[in-house]
Amino acid sequence: MSKYLDAALYKLLAITAVLATLGCGASSGKAPASPVTKAQSDGGWSSGGGELLKDSHNPWFLKKREKVSYCIRVESGATNLSEIEIQKTFEAATKFWRSEFSAAILPDYLENDRVTLGKQDFVRVSCAADPALEIRFGPLTLGEARKLGSSSEYAAITLRTSYDRQKLVGKGLIVFTPQMHDVNGLAMPVDLWSHQSSLSLYLAMVHELGHVYGIPHLGNRGELMSESFVEDVLRSARENSLMKEDRHFFTFTKGGQRRCPEGLGAEILKSRWKEAFNLSADFACLRFQFAHEASNEILGRSLLKVFESASPTAREDLVATAELSLSSYFPYFTNQMWITPEQEFFPFEERSQYQPPYLFLFGLYSVSKTGSFELRRDAQKRALRVLFTQGAYNYSVETVIDNQIVSIF
Repeated sequence: MSKYLDAALYKLLAITAVLATLGCGASSGKAPASPVTKAQSDGGWSSGGGELLKDSHNPWFLKKREKVSYCIRVESGATNLSEIEIQKTFEAATKFWRSEFSAAILPDYLENDRVTLGKQDFVRVSCAADPALEIRFGPLTLGEARKLGSSSEYAAITLRTSYDRQKLVGKGLIVFTPQMHDVNGLAMPVDLWSHQSSLSLYLAMVHELGHVYGIPHLGNRGELMSESFVEDVLRSARENSLMKEDRHFFTFTKGGQRRCPEGLGAEILKSRWKEAFNLSADFACLRFQFAHEASNEILGRSLLKVFESASPTAREDLVATAELSLSSYFPYFTNQMWITPEQEFFPFEERSQYQPPYLFLFGLYSVSKTGSFELRRDAQKRALRVLFTQGAYNYSVETVIDNQIVSIF
């Protein structure tokens, strides 16, 4: 099945796009409302806070902007990272989104790269060359702060400062505040952005670039584009508990982490696992590992392997294998682009065909895949259903026990 879907599907099933901010912050979730709304309606500014429909959620760059200039500006004392280290982190973040957008489900009028999202080449230039994107470590200027309103609660923020409504091209900056900074009263470590080999900066950079690509805040806490994501990253960095996990947005998890239940509810969950997979008496942990069809990860086949172990570090044994195929899918979020009346990007007949002023760009889907597995110690087979959700880290696994559908992961 193609990952390009008929535009009619979007018109029938589309849910109104989430009204969240393009700017962001590692903050308490509070956002300056009226100052930003004014800024959005004056000169193309958009950021966290007030909402102005129309182009405030548009991607900054589309196919005809195949190369994007950017610069790195580091104010004195703002970070102990070198510009080369910052550049490498930025390049890794753009690589992440290039890979993720390759798995996005797109409407059919974006087929054959007629519109390309997330695949532009970023070319570093001097900040004196007036690039399309500035990566800054340091405070906002007085003018920027006046446009934005209070910015003291943010550790990182994306600001679109202008938007060409003919060429559909944005311009702006991503600002990372100085390393000696409190976020909502929470003191940050001195090595704020270099913490754990710059992992905190990488995760914040990925999040902020998501806004540049037109993705608003969405999802539950801890998920990549959630409103509190950067704050959560910094809180974990402060507590030395930041983990390099399987991060994804359009792609699905590969699993791979052992789960060893403890505390309240652990025995109930472990009893379900034991009955579902006929596990050993001394098992303590379970691990789910997925392999997805390379050519069509989202709607294609997946292979699930389940492993048990007696402890978090003990040798694992394979207990079940299941081939999964697509059962159903539906969009829970659709991203729309406002097509300005004066734009020159899309031909007139194309715009009229897809009912301007809004054009669907991509959706986030919940995808159900089903299969069956054979129990290790007898010939009985069990049905299995896995629900994957784009934009979220979690997934759920269900099977049938005693003629009842039971959640086991």
